[in-house]
Order: sequence, then structure tokens, then C-alpha cells
Amino acid sequence: MSEESQQFDVGAHRVAGVYAKAFLGAAAGEADVAGLVIELENVVDQGVRAQPEFRALLANQLVSAEEKVQILDRVFGGRVAPLVLNFLKVVAEQERLIYLPEMAAHVRELYDESQQRRRVEVTTAAPMDGGTLEALTGTIRARLGCEPNVVTRIDPSLIGGVVIRVGDRVFDGSVTDRMRRMREDLHARYAEAIETRRQDLVAEFTEG
Repeated sequence: MSEESQQFDVGAHRVAGVYAKAFLGAAAGEADVAGLVIELENVVDQGVRAQPEFRALLANQLVSAEEKVQILDRVFGGRVAPLVLNFLKVVAEQERLIYLPEMAAHVRELYDESQQRRRVEVTTAAPMDGGTLEALTGTIRARLGCEPNVVTRIDPSLIGGVVIRVGDRVFDGSVTDRMRRMREDLHARYAEAIETRRQDLVAEFTEG
């Protein structure tokens, strides 16, 4: 399995880190921190990502921060824990709602680390059966030296293989990736051969 660096928005990552630490700091005094983390994830996955129109509304710069706070209150008031709702309102007031998915992901990562767990995203071309997933989880556990929180995703474009992401690191063993690296290697070899031939011809013309 080869290792590649993951490209990501550094600004979003930093902002998400600040807010994630603030969220967990506020949640530290609560009885069910894990439940609050899950609730924030559900807000993002089911209330934002799954609703394109609502997501566009929250990202609309023509809608004031105050209006967005009111919208969040109407949509989530009484449906989520007060701490989660207050967090959403603060994010809206600071006009950082565009970074909400990154914040939730960062909250999960920091919380899992505090519990000696690491969030691991495993993407495959097709669903894995229980035995395969269990075996892969065991391999990841041994590699990381801690308990992985494995989240599976499906991407048919991978053709085959598996892509594993741990934080900002990506381990890519897909057929697509191997083909890309093969093309790059062949291109480099051809370029080297052409350059060598060019130098030989120059030498021949010079000698003549």
C-alpha cells in the first residue's frame, strides 16, 4: 500500500480545529460527551449535507448572521441538545457556518483520540462483507497501535483496492492509483529516453 499526502484547505483545517476544541471544552462538563459529538455529526450529515437548499441558505452571504441564527433556532430548537444549538449559533454569529462539516469531523477526531481511538475512513469500490471488514480493522488496529473507529464509504470509480484515510494521511492501494503511478513512471522513462537520444544526436552533429 503506498502513502500519499492529502490535499486539504489549511485555513478551513485551522478554523475547524479552534472551534472543535471549544466545543469539546464546553462539552467536558456534560454527562454524555459522546452523545453530543454524535448529535453534532447528525446535524451536519442529516441536516446540512443531506439538504442542499438548506446548505446553500446557510452559505448565502446575502443572509445576515442574525437571520441565520434565527433560522437555526427554528430548525433545531428543541430537537438537539442546548449545547449543540448554542454552538451552531456561535458559529453562525462568527460567519463560519461554511466550515461546519470540517468542525464536526475535527470534533470527532479529537474526541476519538481522547478515548484512545482513531477515526479511519475506508473507501472501497464495493461494500465489504463482515469478515473482510473485521480482518481489515484488525490490520489497521495493529498498524496504528490503538482502537480504530472505522467509517466505510463506497466509490465505484476506484475500480478495485482500498483507500484508507487517517486524519490528513491517505494510504491508497486502489487499482486506479496504481495505474496513475504506472503512467507517470512510463512518462518519466520516455522523457528520459528522448532526452538521451537528443543529446546523442547533438553529439553526432557536433562531431560531424
